Amino acid sequence: MHSIYQMGFTPTSLTMGTPQMTAVDEAGRPVPELQLQWPEDKPQLAQAIAGVEMMRRRYEETGRALIDGLAAAQFCLNNPHSDAHPHDPANSELVIVETTPGPNFGEEVARGDEVKCWAELEFLYPAAQAPTITVDDAAWVVNGSRFEWRLSTVRMEGLTPSIVTRPLTATECAKLFRRHRNAVNSRRYFGTEDRVKPLPSVAAATQIVVLDLDQFRRYTSMERAGALVRHERVTVDVLVKLSQVLKLQDPSVLVRKPKRSELTLLRDDELMRTFISRVHDVVCEIPRRLSDDLAAQVNEIVDSMLLGLKGDVVLANGKVHNAFPRTPPYLVYANSGREALNQLQKLGLVVYAGVFTTVNAFLPPGVAERDINNTSTLRVEQVLFLDIDVADAAK
Repeated sequence: MHSIYQMGFTPTSLTMGTPQMTAVDEAGRPVPELQLQWPEDKPQLAQAIAGVEMMRRRYEETGRALIDGLAAAQFCLNNPHSDAHPHDPANSELVIVETTPGPNFGEEVARGDEVKCWAELEFLYPAAQAPTITVDDAAWVVNGSRFEWRLSTVRMEGLTPSIVTRPLTATECAKLFRRHRNAVNSRRYFGTEDRVKPLPSVAAATQIVVLDLDQFRRYTSMERAGALVRHERVTVDVLVKLSQVLKLQDPSVLVRKPKRSELTLLRDDELMRTFISRVHDVVCEIPRRLSDDLAAQVNEIVDSMLLGLKGDVVLANGKVHNAFPRTPPYLVYANSGREALNQLQKLGLVVYAGVFTTVNAFLPPGVAERDINNTSTLRVEQVLFLDIDVADAAK
């Protein structure tokens, strides 16, 4: 019997898988081992969460297995955000932040589902020194260090993600602690797995791109452009077809970068922490008036942040390949955005940020030239876009 069952929620489905097995569809794409779906006009997300809670009690409280992926959805459903959206439970995840006074205060050490967070928390301490964990109100105390659990919900609205976060309540923390202690007593092993929690809101955004209409009209007549597209927001499939009609080797030339009015002014690193493990690239734009020395410093800061990226690139035919080497622990790259933001602020700069989707040409090894009709040489990528400017000029 598997020791961990990984549950996933979307607004219209419940999925189940295990770390030990990977199921694939007829095209070789990874899929859940089990999926239950319901019509969009007949919402059953609350019933699905309640059903998984019954399953959790049956398996966890008898020491038979762990049920992973329930906590965030359940906490969000039972104690929703003040401006609750119906799909919030499916787009929520757990976050652990250290709150011990000192140099590590505010650093994020884990993000995702409960088993992933437990594993990352234990990774902080050598195996020979098994951590002593207690609960103090709404915090976990691990070997004397305090950690706050949070519930983070991601909503994708246009090019600017909205992230709503709240601390877990004392009751929620206590429930997670009881589950963790029960798992430890049952000798369950929290395998460290560098797997980013799928969020339907983020996944849906990867299927939409925003066209650069001015660039698009450079490749065709106004009449033909109007006949081909009527809206600037199109699906990836439409973008690929447009590039084929216009005989473009690289569809990304038709993708528009966000305007500053569509971006969020970063006052902290929460957006960067949330997306640094979900994007495949970081693109920055700096004003031409910056001195060569300052521009070089900015590029060096962004390049250093890129080194911490972890992610998979989804090809246009659905296949996935690793874009960056995956090495635990998660905290290695979780706070790289915070460091970059602090460095940029010390240079007197401010950062506006957003996330957009692009489709890039990709030549597999041994292929000399890409066939524009071969979609397997295209990859769909989420990009974190940083618009960097001098603080005074940005006001």
